[in-house]
Amino acid sequence: MKISITSIVFILFAFDVAAENCNELRHHDQTYYISYLDSGIGGAIFAADSLKKITQDLRNYENEYAVEFKIKHYGDTANAPYGNKSAKEISELTFKMTDYVLRKTSHHTNILACNTASAHLNSQHAEKLQKKYKDSGFITMVQTSVNAISNQNTKDDLIAIFATPSTIRSGLYQEALQKNFSVITMSPINWVKNIETAENDNKIKTDFNLEMAAFLEQYGDKKIKQIKSVGLFCTHYPYFKEDIQKYLSAHGNNSVRIFSQGELFADNILNDVNKRLTKSYKKRAGILPKKCQSDKSFPIDSHISGNDQTALLNAINKMYGEELKINISKGEIFEATK
Repeated sequence: MKISITSIVFILFAFDVAAENCNELRHHDQTYYISYLDSGIGGAIFAADSLKKITQDLRNYENEYAVEFKIKHYGDTANAPYGNKSAKEISELTFKMTDYVLRKTSHHTNILACNTASAHLNSQHAEKLQKKYKDSGFITMVQTSVNAISNQNTKDDLIAIFATPSTIRSGLYQEALQKNFSVITMSPINWVKNIETAENDNKIKTDFNLEMAAFLEQYGDKKIKQIKSVGLFCTHYPYFKEDIQKYLSAHGNNSVRIFSQGELFADNILNDVNKRLTKSYKKRAGILPKKCQSDKSFPIDSHISGNDQTALLNAINKMYGEELKINISKGEIFEATK
Protein backbone atom coordinates (compact mmCIF):
# COMPACT_ATOMS: atom_id res chain seq x y z
CA MET A 1 0.00 0.00 0.00
CA LYS A 2 1.43 3.37 -1.07
CA ILE A 3 1.08 6.51 1.04
CA SER A 4 1.46 9.77 -0.80
CA ILE A 5 3.41 12.77 0.41
CA THR A 6 0.12 14.66 0.49
CA SER A 7 -1.38 12.08 2.87
CA ILE A 8 1.59 12.30 5.22
CA VAL A 9 1.40 16.09 5.29
CA PHE A 10 -2.35 15.91 5.99
CA ILE A 11 -1.83 13.45 8.89
CA LEU A 12 0.88 15.61 10.45
CA PHE A 13 -1.33 18.67 10.04
CA ALA A 14 -4.21 16.84 11.74
CA PHE A 15 -1.96 15.95 14.69
CA ASP A 16 -0.85 19.58 14.98
CA VAL A 17 -4.44 20.82 14.93
CA ALA A 18 -5.44 18.25 17.56
CA ALA A 19 -2.53 19.32 19.76
CA GLU A 20 -3.44 22.99 19.35
CA ASN A 21 -7.08 22.26 20.17
CA CYS A 22 -6.08 20.38 23.32
CA ASN A 23 -3.81 23.20 24.42
CA GLU A 24 -6.66 25.63 23.89
CA LEU A 25 -9.16 23.44 25.72
CA ARG A 26 -6.77 22.80 28.60
CA HIS A 27 -6.35 26.51 29.36
CA HIS A 28 -6.42 27.32 33.07
CA ASP A 29 -7.46 30.54 34.77
CA GLN A 30 -5.48 29.87 37.94
CA THR A 31 -2.67 27.77 39.31
CA TYR A 32 -3.54 25.79 42.44
CA TYR A 33 -0.64 25.00 44.77
CA ILE A 34 -0.42 22.02 47.09
CA SER A 35 2.53 22.76 49.38
CA TYR A 36 4.32 20.44 51.79
CA LEU A 37 6.41 22.12 54.53
CA ASP A 38 9.06 20.21 56.45
CA SER A 39 12.23 20.60 58.47
CA GLY A 40 14.09 18.89 55.67
CA ILE A 41 13.57 16.40 52.87
CA GLY A 42 10.84 14.37 54.61
CA GLY A 43 8.21 16.65 53.14
CA ALA A 44 9.25 15.60 49.63
CA ILE A 45 8.88 11.94 50.66
CA PHE A 46 5.46 12.73 52.15
CA ALA A 47 4.45 14.53 48.94
CA ALA A 48 5.56 11.62 46.75
CA ASP A 49 3.70 9.07 48.90
CA SER A 50 0.49 11.10 48.87
CA LEU A 51 0.73 11.70 45.10
CA LYS A 52 0.66 7.94 44.54
CA LYS A 53 -2.91 8.01 45.83
CA ILE A 54 -4.23 11.39 44.68
CA THR A 55 -2.68 12.04 41.24
CA GLN A 56 -5.62 10.71 39.25
CA ASP A 57 -8.10 12.62 41.43
CA LEU A 58 -6.15 15.84 40.88
CA ARG A 59 -6.05 15.21 37.12
CA ASN A 60 -9.82 14.68 37.21
CA TYR A 61 -10.20 18.04 38.96
CA GLU A 62 -8.10 19.66 36.21
CA ASN A 63 -10.51 18.18 33.66
CA GLU A 64 -13.47 19.64 35.55
CA TYR A 65 -12.10 23.01 36.71
CA ALA A 66 -10.00 25.60 34.88
CA VAL A 67 -7.00 25.05 37.15
CA GLU A 68 -3.51 23.61 36.93
CA PHE A 69 -2.03 21.93 39.99
CA LYS A 70 1.53 22.60 41.07
CA ILE A 71 3.17 20.52 43.81
CA LYS A 72 5.57 22.39 46.09
CA HIS A 73 7.95 21.17 48.79
CA TYR A 74 9.61 23.58 51.22
CA GLY A 75 12.39 22.04 53.29
CA ASP A 76 14.43 23.84 55.94
CA THR A 77 17.46 21.67 55.25
CA ALA A 78 19.86 24.32 56.56
CA ASN A 79 18.43 23.75 60.06
CA ALA A 80 17.57 20.04 59.85
CA PRO A 81 16.99 17.96 61.82
CA TYR A 82 14.45 19.72 64.06
CA GLY A 83 13.97 16.66 66.29
CA ASN A 84 17.08 17.31 68.39
CA LYS A 85 16.37 21.02 69.02
CA SER A 86 14.59 22.75 71.92
CA ALA A 87 10.82 23.29 71.75
CA LYS A 88 11.34 27.07 71.58
CA GLU A 89 13.75 26.87 68.66
CA ILE A 90 11.52 24.41 66.79
CA SER A 91 8.51 26.72 67.15
CA GLU A 92 10.45 29.76 65.95
CA LEU A 93 11.82 27.96 62.89
CA THR A 94 8.40 26.50 62.08
CA PHE A 95 6.73 29.91 62.36
CA LYS A 96 9.23 31.53 59.99
CA MET A 97 8.86 28.85 57.34
CA THR A 98 5.07 28.64 57.64
CA ASP A 99 4.60 32.40 57.43
CA TYR A 100 6.89 32.52 54.40
CA VAL A 101 4.89 29.85 52.55
CA LEU A 102 1.40 31.05 53.53
CA ARG A 103 2.20 34.52 52.17
CA LYS A 104 2.43 32.82 48.77
CA THR A 105 -0.26 30.14 48.97
CA SER A 106 -2.60 30.94 51.87
CA HIS A 107 -5.77 30.26 49.85
CA HIS A 108 -4.50 26.93 48.57
CA THR A 109 -3.79 23.61 50.33
CA ASN A 110 -0.79 23.57 52.68
CA ILE A 111 0.45 20.63 54.77
CA LEU A 112 2.84 21.05 57.68
CA ALA A 113 4.45 17.73 56.82
CA CYS A 114 6.68 17.59 59.87
CA ASN A 115 5.56 15.89 63.07
CA THR A 116 8.17 17.63 65.21
CA ALA A 117 7.10 21.03 63.88
CA SER A 118 3.39 20.23 64.37
CA ALA A 119 4.00 19.02 67.91
CA HIS A 120 6.01 22.08 68.94
CA LEU A 121 4.39 25.04 67.18
CA ASN A 122 3.44 26.99 70.31
CA SER A 123 0.07 28.66 70.85
CA GLN A 124 1.46 32.18 70.41
CA HIS A 125 2.91 31.41 66.99
CA ALA A 126 -0.18 29.40 66.00
CA GLU A 127 -2.48 32.31 66.90
CA LYS A 128 -0.40 34.77 64.85
CA LEU A 129 -0.67 32.52 61.81
CA GLN A 130 -4.42 32.04 62.29
CA LYS A 131 -5.00 35.80 62.47
CA LYS A 132 -2.85 36.61 59.44
CA TYR A 133 -4.13 33.77 57.24
CA LYS A 134 -7.73 33.16 58.28
CA ASP A 135 -8.72 31.38 55.10
CA SER A 136 -5.62 29.26 54.70
CA GLY A 137 -5.91 25.57 54.00
CA PHE A 138 -3.43 24.36 56.59
CA ILE A 139 -3.26 20.69 57.58
CA THR A 140 -1.13 19.68 60.55
CA MET A 141 0.09 16.23 61.44
CA VAL A 142 -0.88 15.04 64.90
CA GLN A 143 -4.69 14.89 65.08
CA THR A 144 -5.04 13.95 61.41
CA SER A 145 -2.58 11.06 61.89
CA VAL A 146 -4.31 9.90 65.08
CA ASN A 147 -7.69 9.82 63.35
CA ALA A 148 -6.33 8.05 60.27
CA ILE A 149 -4.45 5.27 62.06
CA SER A 150 -7.31 4.81 64.54
CA ASN A 151 -9.60 4.03 61.61
CA GLN A 152 -7.19 1.28 60.53
CA ASN A 153 -7.29 -0.54 63.88
CA THR A 154 -9.74 -2.03 66.36
CA LYS A 155 -9.96 -1.26 70.07
CA ASP A 156 -7.03 -2.47 72.20
CA ASP A 157 -4.80 -3.24 69.19
CA LEU A 158 -1.10 -2.65 69.78
CA ILE A 159 0.22 0.29 67.78
CA ALA A 160 3.92 1.16 67.54
CA ILE A 161 4.74 4.83 67.02
CA PHE A 162 8.05 5.54 65.30
CA ALA A 163 8.88 9.25 65.66
CA THR A 164 11.73 11.62 66.49
CA PRO A 165 12.87 11.93 70.12
CA SER A 166 11.29 15.39 70.32
CA THR A 167 7.91 14.20 69.04
CA ILE A 168 7.90 11.25 71.45
CA ARG A 169 8.85 13.54 74.36
CA SER A 170 5.87 15.76 73.56
CA GLY A 171 3.59 12.81 74.40
CA LEU A 172 0.88 14.02 72.01
CA TYR A 173 0.54 10.79 70.06
CA GLN A 174 0.67 8.56 73.12
CA GLU A 175 -1.95 10.63 74.94
CA ALA A 176 -4.35 10.60 72.00
CA LEU A 177 -3.99 6.93 71.06
CA GLN A 178 -3.84 5.37 74.52
CA LYS A 179 -7.53 6.14 75.01
CA ASN A 180 -8.41 3.22 72.73
CA PHE A 181 -5.21 1.31 71.96
CA SER A 182 -2.09 -0.12 73.51
CA VAL A 183 0.91 1.97 72.45
CA ILE A 184 4.65 1.45 72.35
CA THR A 185 7.17 3.91 70.95
CA MET A 186 10.49 4.09 69.21
CA SER A 187 12.53 7.27 68.77
CA PRO A 188 15.62 6.62 66.62
CA ILE A 189 18.43 9.06 67.27
CA ASN A 190 20.30 9.01 63.96
CA TRP A 191 17.82 8.07 61.25
CA VAL A 192 16.83 11.60 60.22
CA LYS A 193 20.36 12.94 60.57
CA ASN A 194 21.76 10.16 58.39
CA ILE A 195 19.21 10.82 55.64
CA GLU A 196 19.64 14.60 55.79
CA THR A 197 23.44 14.44 55.67
CA ALA A 198 23.54 11.81 52.89
CA GLU A 199 25.54 9.34 54.93
CA ASN A 200 26.89 6.31 53.08
CA ASP A 201 24.74 3.19 52.86
CA ASN A 202 26.84 1.23 55.37
CA LYS A 203 26.41 3.89 58.06
CA ILE A 204 22.67 4.15 57.39
CA LYS A 205 22.25 0.36 57.51
CA THR A 206 24.37 -0.03 60.65
CA ASP A 207 22.46 2.63 62.58
CA PHE A 208 19.14 1.22 61.40
CA ASN A 209 20.01 -2.25 62.70
CA LEU A 210 21.31 -0.87 66.01
CA GLU A 211 18.12 1.11 66.63
CA MET A 212 15.86 -1.82 65.69
CA ALA A 213 17.85 -4.16 67.93
CA ALA A 214 17.41 -1.73 70.83
CA PHE A 215 13.66 -1.59 70.10
CA LEU A 216 13.49 -5.39 70.15
CA GLU A 217 15.46 -5.58 73.39
CA GLN A 218 13.27 -2.94 75.06
CA TYR A 219 9.95 -4.67 74.37
CA GLY A 220 10.90 -8.33 73.81
CA ASP A 221 9.91 -10.85 71.15
CA LYS A 222 6.43 -11.46 72.54
CA LYS A 223 5.41 -7.80 72.39
CA ILE A 224 6.98 -7.30 68.95
CA LYS A 225 4.88 -10.15 67.55
CA GLN A 226 1.70 -8.51 68.90
CA ILE A 227 2.13 -5.22 67.00
CA LYS A 228 -0.81 -4.71 64.63
CA SER A 229 0.29 -1.41 63.08
CA VAL A 230 3.36 0.79 62.88
CA GLY A 231 2.78 4.50 62.39
CA LEU A 232 5.79 6.14 60.73
CA PHE A 233 5.15 9.50 62.39
CA CYS A 234 8.21 11.19 61.02
CA THR A 235 8.00 12.02 57.34
CA HIS A 236 11.59 10.82 56.79
CA TYR A 237 10.89 7.30 58.05
CA PRO A 238 9.18 5.87 54.93
CA TYR A 239 12.77 5.73 53.68
CA PHE A 240 13.02 2.64 55.93
CA LYS A 241 9.53 1.23 55.39
CA GLU A 242 10.58 -1.93 53.55
CA ASP A 243 13.50 -2.48 55.95
CA ILE A 244 11.20 -2.21 58.98
CA GLN A 245 8.75 -4.67 57.42
CA LYS A 246 11.54 -7.18 56.75
CA TYR A 247 13.03 -6.76 60.23
CA LEU A 248 9.74 -7.33 62.04
CA SER A 249 8.91 -10.25 59.77
CA ALA A 250 12.29 -11.83 60.55
CA HIS A 251 11.38 -11.60 64.25
CA GLY A 252 8.06 -13.36 63.92
CA ASN A 253 5.58 -10.62 62.96
CA ASN A 254 4.47 -11.32 59.39
CA SER A 255 1.12 -9.52 59.58
CA VAL A 256 2.10 -6.05 60.82
CA ARG A 257 0.87 -3.13 58.72
CA ILE A 258 3.15 -0.14 58.30
CA PHE A 259 1.62 3.23 57.48
CA SER A 260 3.37 6.27 56.07
CA GLN A 261 1.62 9.58 56.62
CA GLY A 262 1.58 10.40 52.93
CA GLU A 263 -0.75 7.43 52.46
CA LEU A 264 -2.84 8.24 55.54
CA PHE A 265 -3.34 11.89 54.56
CA ALA A 266 -4.51 11.42 50.98
CA ASP A 267 -8.23 11.78 51.75
CA ASN A 268 -7.67 14.87 53.92
CA ILE A 269 -5.69 16.58 51.17
CA LEU A 270 -8.34 15.81 48.56
CA ASN A 271 -11.13 16.99 50.86
CA ASP A 272 -9.39 20.33 51.37
CA VAL A 273 -8.74 20.73 47.65
CA ASN A 274 -12.35 19.87 46.82
CA LYS A 275 -13.70 22.35 49.38
CA ARG A 276 -11.62 25.21 47.95
CA LEU A 277 -12.33 24.38 44.32
CA THR A 278 -16.07 24.21 44.98
CA LYS A 279 -16.03 27.54 46.82
CA SER A 280 -13.77 29.69 44.67
CA TYR A 281 -12.91 28.18 41.29
CA LYS A 282 -14.67 28.23 37.94
CA LYS A 283 -15.71 25.00 36.25
CA ARG A 284 -14.92 24.40 32.61
CA ALA A 285 -17.73 24.73 30.07
CA GLY A 286 -17.54 20.98 29.64
CA ILE A 287 -15.36 18.04 30.65
CA LEU A 288 -12.21 17.82 28.55
CA PRO A 289 -12.27 15.27 25.72
CA LYS A 290 -10.46 12.04 26.56
CA LYS A 291 -7.63 12.80 24.12
CA CYS A 292 -6.90 16.07 25.99
CA GLN A 293 -6.88 14.58 29.49
CA SER A 294 -3.60 13.89 31.27
CA ASP A 295 -2.78 10.97 33.52
CA LYS A 296 0.89 11.87 33.99
CA SER A 297 2.43 12.11 37.44
CA PHE A 298 3.08 15.56 38.85
CA PRO A 299 6.67 16.79 39.25
CA ILE A 300 7.63 18.25 42.63
CA ASP A 301 9.18 21.70 42.82
CA SER A 302 11.41 21.61 45.88
CA HIS A 303 12.67 24.75 47.65
CA ILE A 304 15.33 24.05 50.28
CA SER A 305 17.13 26.46 52.59
CA GLY A 306 20.43 24.60 52.39
CA ASN A 307 22.86 24.61 49.49
CA ASP A 308 23.43 20.87 49.18
CA GLN A 309 20.85 18.86 47.26
CA THR A 310 22.72 15.53 47.50
CA ALA A 311 20.65 14.08 50.36
CA LEU A 312 17.34 14.97 48.73
CA LEU A 313 18.33 13.42 45.40
CA ASN A 314 19.71 10.30 47.12
CA ALA A 315 16.47 9.72 49.04
CA ILE A 316 14.20 10.34 46.05
CA ASN A 317 16.27 8.13 43.74
CA LYS A 318 16.41 5.29 46.26
CA MET A 319 12.69 5.34 46.95
CA TYR A 320 11.10 6.30 43.62
CA GLY A 321 13.74 6.08 40.90
CA GLU A 322 12.82 7.65 37.57
CA GLU A 323 9.07 7.58 38.25
CA LEU A 324 9.31 10.86 40.17
CA LYS A 325 10.64 14.09 38.71
CA ILE A 326 11.88 16.70 41.18
CA ASN A 327 13.13 20.22 40.47
CA ILE A 328 15.28 21.72 43.23
CA SER A 329 15.89 25.38 44.14
CA LYS A 330 18.62 25.85 46.76
CA GLY A 331 19.35 28.58 49.29
CA GLU A 332 15.75 29.63 49.97
CA ILE A 333 15.52 32.04 52.92
CA PHE A 334 12.52 31.38 55.15
CA GLU A 335 11.67 34.62 56.95
CA ALA A 336 8.45 35.77 58.58
CA THR A 337 6.98 39.24 58.14
CA LYS A 338 6.28 41.38 61.21
